[in-house]
Order: sequence, then structure tokens, then C-alpha cells
Amino acid sequence: MSLETEIAGLSSKVTALIDYFTTAKTAIAKAVADAVAAGPEISRTFYVNQLIGDDNGTGKSDSPLKTIDRAIAATPAGGMVDIILAENYTLASTVTVGSRRVMIRGEIEGSTTRKLILNEFLAYNGLKRFGGFQVTRGCSMDFGDMTLSLPDSAGGMSVGMDSYYSLIFAGGSRLPGFMQVKLYSIAFELRGTFTGKIVGAGFPSLALTVSASTIPAALEGSLIAGVSAGKDPNTIPNLLTNITKL
Repeated sequence: MSLETEIAGLSSKVTALIDYFTTAKTAIAKAVADAVAAGPEISRTFYVNQLIGDDNGTGKSDSPLKTIDRAIAATPAGGMVDIILAENYTLASTVTVGSRRVMIRGEIEGSTTRKLILNEFLAYNGLKRFGGFQVTRGCSMDFGDMTLSLPDSAGGMSVGMDSYYSLIFAGGSRLPGFMQVKLYSIAFELRGTFTGKIVGAGFPSLALTVSASTIPAALEGSLIAGVSAGKDPNTIPNLLTNITKL
């Protein structure tokens, strides 16, 4: 066999080897890209419209979800979700929030025209609660750019009040060790005498931040479970807040 023939054969093998690795590299890159695309997004944004939304939709502005529950469930544990209310939303149940950072806000920044209307309902124990959120494990909850419409506790359902008659609460062995709650650009609508709590029972330690919002005098003593009206927040060791009068 001549030297030229051996060189030609070697060149052919090198070319085939290069082609093999080029093809393999392309296939591996595609497989990695497909795997990344198939993985859940850790940060999600969903529009919610209780009037025309569909929980089988994409959650984009032109295909909103119907419920807050679905938006939270569609966010992976450990992730964060920005839930934008495209219309007023009535909540008369307890929404479970586990291991997620949740922001619920109106669609117009700095506006309080969108309402989260919290209505009473009968809990499993025959006592009443109002629409709210039960949090477990590591969570935080922000509310912004909306009006929180609170129920008339005195003139509402004529049954006893559950110990979790509050907007946010925790309980059991899975309660968060530390809870962050933020109210930004929030107006409060009192539809009567409200005797519940904004932040209810179950939090060993709490950070409550209020910005660009005015808390009505009628809510003093109703902000945090176990904290009476006029209490100096600096005397509560497990509380971090910028509110000067509770």
C-alpha cells in the first residue's frame, strides 16, 4: 500500500470522526436545551380574571386564569409568583400557600381601584372564616396596588368565629418559622364592623411592612393576632415592623 493511499485512508477516518463528534455535540446541545425548556420556571407571572378567566389558560394577559388558587398551584415549590388581578376578585375560601413567595396586586401600578373582596364562609368545624391564605413552610406574601375589602364580622354569618378568622394564618407542624408580609399601596374598605385579623395566628416570628398605605383607626388592634390596640411594636421581640401604632 502506497503512502498516498494510507494518508487518504487516515484522512477519511479523521473526517468521519470529526463528523461523528459534531453530530454528537449538536444532539447533546439540543437535549440540554430541551431539558431546560421542559423544566418549570421558578419565577412566574399570571393574570387572573374571575369573570372571563379559565384555569386551563396560559395565564397571560390575553388568556388569564380564573382563580388565584390555580396561579399558586402552577408555581413550583420554592418559586415566586406575581399574580395580577385584571378585575375585582371575590375570595370566600382558604387558599393554601406552601413554600412559595407570593405577590398579589392590581394591574395598575400605584392604583387602589382593583378590589380583593374577602367574604365570610363556613369552615369545616361549623365556625366562620373569611377568604384568606393559609401558609406553610417557607413563605412570604405581598399585597399591592389594590383595595382590601374586609367583611362585616358583626353583621355577617350568625355563627361563632373560627380562631383563624384572618387574611393570613398558619398552623400545625409545617408553619413557617419566619413570615414576611408586605402591604404596598393598599386601601382598606370596611363593610361593617371588622373584628378579625390581617395577620392571624401561627407565626413564631413576623416581619410586617406597610408602604404607601394608610391604616384606618378602626383596624388598630386588628393587624396582628395577639397584639392589642396601641401596643408598642418595640416591646414585641418576635416582630419586625415599620408600623408605629398597632
